[in-house]
Amino acid sequence: MSQKDSMDNAVEAGVKRNKTQKERSNDMRQEKKVGGTKRALLTSVLALVLSLAMLAGSTFAWFTDTASTGVNRIVSGNLDVGLEYWDKESGWLDAEDSKDLFDENALWEPGYTQIVYLKVKNGGNLALTYAMQITPVHETVGVNVDGEEFKLSDYIKFGWTTFTADENGTPVALDREAAQTGVGEGAQLGKTLHRQAELPLKAGAEELVALVAWMPENVGNEANYSTVQPTIELSLKVLATQAPVESDSFDNTYDRDAATDEDLNNKPEYDYESRYDYDNSEGYGVKLVKNEAGKVVKAVVSGVNGKVPDGFFANLKGSVDENGKPIAVPAERWADLTEVVIEDGVTEIGKDVFQGCVGLTKVTIPGSVKKIGTWSFYMCKGLKNVDIPANMEIGDSSFRQSGLEQVTVSGGSVGNYAFHRSEDLKKITVNCETIGEEAFSGCDYLTDITLGENVKTLGDKAFYTCDALERVEIPSTVTDIGEKTFYSCPALKEAIIRAGTVKAGTFYNCRTLTTLIISDNATLDASFTVGNTYAKETLETVKIERGEIGISAFNSCPRLTTVELGNGVTSVGDNAFSKCTALTSVNIGDGVTSIGKNAFNGCTALTNANIGSGAIGESAFNGCTSLVNVTLGNGVTQIGKNAFIRCAQIPSITIGSGVTSIGSGAFNGCTALTNANIGSGAIGDSAFSNCTNLTTVTLGDGVTSIGRNAFLKCKALTSMNIGSSVTTIAPYAFSNCTALEEVRISAAQIGNQAFRSAKALKKVTLGEGVETIPAGAFSSCGMGDRNNPGQLYLKAGKWTCGGQTITVAAGQAISYENANAFFGKITSANNIATWSAPVNP
Repeated sequence: MSQKDSMDNAVEAGVKRNKTQKERSNDMRQEKKVGGTKRALLTSVLALVLSLAMLAGSTFAWFTDTASTGVNRIVSGNLDVGLEYWDKESGWLDAEDSKDLFDENALWEPGYTQIVYLKVKNGGNLALTYAMQITPVHETVGVNVDGEEFKLSDYIKFGWTTFTADENGTPVALDREAAQTGVGEGAQLGKTLHRQAELPLKAGAEELVALVAWMPENVGNEANYSTVQPTIELSLKVLATQAPVESDSFDNTYDRDAATDEDLNNKPEYDYESRYDYDNSEGYGVKLVKNEAGKVVKAVVSGVNGKVPDGFFANLKGSVDENGKPIAVPAERWADLTEVVIEDGVTEIGKDVFQGCVGLTKVTIPGSVKKIGTWSFYMCKGLKNVDIPANMEIGDSSFRQSGLEQVTVSGGSVGNYAFHRSEDLKKITVNCETIGEEAFSGCDYLTDITLGENVKTLGDKAFYTCDALERVEIPSTVTDIGEKTFYSCPALKEAIIRAGTVKAGTFYNCRTLTTLIISDNATLDASFTVGNTYAKETLETVKIERGEIGISAFNSCPRLTTVELGNGVTSVGDNAFSKCTALTSVNIGDGVTSIGKNAFNGCTALTNANIGSGAIGESAFNGCTSLVNVTLGNGVTQIGKNAFIRCAQIPSITIGSGVTSIGSGAFNGCTALTNANIGSGAIGDSAFSNCTNLTTVTLGDGVTSIGRNAFLKCKALTSMNIGSSVTTIAPYAFSNCTALEEVRISAAQIGNQAFRSAKALKKVTLGEGVETIPAGAFSSCGMGDRNNPGQLYLKAGKWTCGGQTITVAAGQAISYENANAFFGKITSANNIATWSAPVNP
């Protein structure tokens, strides 16, 4: 009997058994209503097809011997393994190629057990070892009382045990408890189901083995069939090899490499398809309309228990796609199917339902449907439009590789890969909470995307490789944007993100991106970098309301002209916009706490910088040679080392009262700077050195110190008024300020050589807080010009110097008299001594 004949017989047997089983089922259900103790009844068919390996005497075991010359040798003698099964009417019978060994009238329900009694016989003249393996050959699914597809293999367990026979060879029957005790846990199909003989079977000997199958007690309605009955066909393999006690061509040592060529531990692969009794289509809630040629052209579907049965119109056989998924080839019966009408009242379209119906052009889905199953319209290339009702759960891969041109989704959810590679899709309007991973990936001609206010989640790679997409706007309701959501959208030019977090790979490889706007509730993750977008060459405008701008996020974008950072931006990372040579304007909001090192370094076209707040990092605007307008808000707290060094076009700068420090070299070399209004902070070393056109410096009450060389070579500076808040003037602070004429110092400690070479200095007034004048503080300055000596005003009282005391009256000036300086005079040639303030001025 062929396998096909056996399968057909199994189906016929299932049909014949249906009536008996349903009758029993009804009886049991009635009993359940009365007593309330019975479980839900389960019915099924289990077909066992037997096949034998290594049966004939000409079948030999092969050995590989490491001592040989590499030629395989055949063992002397022969192997002859046989298999018999017990038939209660005829006794022991030889197993045929196809034989249903299970009780055809069996009623499978939780706890039901069947036992098949087998006998393995060694008919050869060599001792042998053997193994037995159960392998699924073919399985068809059923539909349970809930309208869901199920497989028996998920609910029946198998196992092996031994049994005994009486003196006549009749098996001593095992009861269910003894059988299951002998088997132990057992295993389900699809897992390892083999039995390895423990001892060699001698020539002429036999062994009794029982195959036990049962349905566990905890199985429920998930395996209780309703309209479609499931089947399983199994292969029982007996595999034999020579026993280790036999001798081979070389010696009597057992070769450990000798074994069957079957891997008993591998999970068996087997043919599985959803197969229905299409001659009874109305039993599945399907009415077929045929043309004159008898071909099905239309189907009207009412379903089973509100569901269109899984895979009813599809055939899963065929080649596979790039993901290993079977490419559905429509069965001949559906080759002319063009229209499907799903009737009102159906709530679910099952999985795989219309897979591969390439001729299907029209599908009517009523509002009652709330779920479309996975892979349901896969490869429906002829389907160009379909109205999807509101609040629909669209399953994974449901319209994958379909022919749809336009999609509207209102409410519900869009599953992973739902419209993947629907290459004709041009326009989508989606207003549901969730768009799954790669939901629209590979939609090459998608140009128009509208996302509604209900959208909250965009899955990873949701729009991956949408080659024609040019613009996207994400609404303010979105809370989660997946990694690489718009990965490799090569035509994308404008992205407006109003909510969610833009991650490192969100726009990865979007090579033509020109405008990126992160607004409203959106956030830029610190890991984001334009380098990942490969859009360095095209990006022109960046507007970001919130988030952290990471290290090198937008560096070296040669076309970037405008940057606006809102109050929600908290930090600008190192090198964030460095070397953006076309950038002309930057606006940094009040929420920034830090602007990183070299953040705008080398932005040679930058003319305007409005900085609302934050600590400006080292060299942040270094080399911005076109920078003219710099506005520092009250929220600016620090100006870092070399922050504006070599910004040669800045004419004036105002530093607010919130600044605590101005770093060394901060404005060094700002040669166009004429006015500096410094409200507060410690002025660092060389902070304004070489500002050769600086004429006016105003120090506010919050300035605390002036560092070494702070105003070195400010050759246009004419006067300085240093208030009482300044406690220290470091050495050389005003050295070589050759135009400086007058200085007023209220209270600071003056450093050595602080005014060295201030050639024009003629008047110095020291306030009440000045206690000492170090030797050389005014060295080589204009105060000591013998022809035009300068005037030094001290607070009234007795001052000491070199052990001598001089009394200075209020308003009295001390001036230079001759080259040999003495107490009470100023010298320009020598550092004579330190002046100390009077004890009682």
